[in-house]
Amino acid sequence: MIKLKNKNIHIVSFDIPYPANYGGIIDIYYKVKTLNELGINVILHCFQYGKKLQSEKLNKICKKVFYYERDKSIKNLFSFYPYICNTRKSKILFNRINLKTEPIIFEGIHTCYYLNKVDKYKKNIYIRAHNVEHKYYWNLFKNERNIFHKIYFLFEYIKIKKFEKKLSLDYQMIAISKNDQIYFNKFGSSKLIYPFHSNNSVDVKLGRGNYAIYHGNLSISENENSILFLITKVFKHINYPLIITGLNPSKKLIKVISKNKNIQLKPNPNDNELSYLLLNAQIHLLHSSQMSGFKLKLIKSLYTGRYCILNKNMLFTSDLSEIFHVAENPKEWINLIKNLSSKSIQNEDLRYRRIFVERFNNKILGEKLIKLIFQ
Repeated sequence: MIKLKNKNIHIVSFDIPYPANYGGIIDIYYKVKTLNELGINVILHCFQYGKKLQSEKLNKICKKVFYYERDKSIKNLFSFYPYICNTRKSKILFNRINLKTEPIIFEGIHTCYYLNKVDKYKKNIYIRAHNVEHKYYWNLFKNERNIFHKIYFLFEYIKIKKFEKKLSLDYQMIAISKNDQIYFNKFGSSKLIYPFHSNNSVDVKLGRGNYAIYHGNLSISENENSILFLITKVFKHINYPLIITGLNPSKKLIKVISKNKNIQLKPNPNDNELSYLLLNAQIHLLHSSQMSGFKLKLIKSLYTGRYCILNKNMLFTSDLSEIFHVAENPKEWINLIKNLSSKSIQNEDLRYRRIFVERFNNKILGEKLIKLIFQ
């Protein structure tokens, strides 16, 4: 049994993890919260940019919190390092972690700029891979229409692929999905720990709803392309209400949605608004154009969604198909929406789901992480 009293761990985050309102940040915030509940002292280092402010909420679950300014200037594009790493370098951060002997988790390759200078033989260093980053950027490159953004994504893909492979060879990776773990194991050693999240138990509203819902970060091109697929290939051909909700939709997306009478846009919902929309929906729609990483909205739908339809890129394990419905082409999406729209969900329908979600229990994931780091 590991004695946890006075055990410290440093976590270096690519963004301020509160509010926890998108993908990887959700994983980081609830990881820190869970470790704190299990008796681990977390020293959190986070890069600050955009509209996020320093948070008192983090002080309550961390031993210490340090903030570093992210330098997003154009000069950082001209480097052998990926831009996402080169803009997150801080000598103050390096001096703080290099003199410590406690274990460190670097969240994403974004935070790994100084790893070639840290003495890896003197401390336990782990990299939380939120996806296979170069595959993600390759997909952004393929889907981007703006020529300047397209060039940026291509160069970033090339730099990230090289850097990611080097990190995989030198350090212990903590993969977020089985497919990602298989990839990292080609080069070195990786462990699988599913993402941490906000849910405690399956909380599905029994009965029937009267709309479908798609939720996610709407500013990401991958999600925008999924929405455009659902609008033009699916909901254009059926008269069923669809609500699209999430962060920062583009002008293009707003315009496309406004042309469809059966589709509503609910931008930038707060936690209560999002929970209400998810809980009362009849069908959750989960579509992705790539397989790497783990979509946190899938966990949210597992815990709160009545009926859920996804494509194979979201199917991280085969037994998930016993809970969710799988569709690939437009005809399959249309038929499933029509069939599920009139069904009423009951308690007995959720029996296997309650067993299935135990693999995502935060406490179990936290204990697994502690065992890995402090064994």
